[in-house]
Amino acid sequence: MENTYQQKYIVLPSMTDHRARMSLEAMMNIFMDVATVHATLLGVGAGNILQRGLFWLTTKTMVHVKHYPKLMDEITVTTWPLKAEGLRCYRDYTISLNGEVIVTGKSQWAVWNALTNSLHPLEDVFPADLVFSEEDCCPQDFSIIDKDFSAALTIGSHTVESGDIDLGGHNNNVAYVHGLFNCFTTKQLNEMKIRHLEINFLNQSFEGQKLNYLMKESENGKDIEAIKEDGRIAILARISLKECG
Repeated sequence: MENTYQQKYIVLPSMTDHRARMSLEAMMNIFMDVATVHATLLGVGAGNILQRGLFWLTTKTMVHVKHYPKLMDEITVTTWPLKAEGLRCYRDYTISLNGEVIVTGKSQWAVWNALTNSLHPLEDVFPADLVFSEEDCCPQDFSIIDKDFSAALTIGSHTVESGDIDLGGHNNNVAYVHGLFNCFTTKQLNEMKIRHLEINFLNQSFEGQKLNYLMKESENGKDIEAIKEDGRIAILARISLKECG
């Protein structure tokens, strides 16, 4: 049983931004895709655990960029789960170009049990004979982002549309990233030179709901929240120049 999964890609126009570089949105989409494939190969994909009334939840994601892949680059994407304990587990990702790791990422996951209406222990989900990799390409903890945005500026808004909805019936995780970066002009994005993106998914959003994006400066970068009209925070995000240590 392979505890690591690897897939090669060519960076095509659909994956790139206005600079002909692979976008952070595309990176997160690919991470989601390879995680789905690998989980299915391990027998714990969405379709597998659904038979037990279980659902995967992505709770946090981070991406670190050393170098951005460019249009028509041939890249290798690798992913593996870390040892699962308690109610949270982690999955790591790398993007390599010519044998060099140029992007690293991590996602935090949980499993929801629809039968008990509670989180489900992860030890009961993965195969008992799976030997987890001990390599952790992003050993640092996820940031704790202050939820007080009372002095923040509103930088944009987005109403959740039909094309944003995923299989779970709510706003797709990557759709939040799309909405976030659409709050900035290309000039602003060029000036920010983003190397680090981190997102904490807090509350689901559904078709027709409006999200307001607010931003404030912090000592670690720019902190952003997407807040719903009922006052609940959908996501907390951080973008900065910080690279993976």
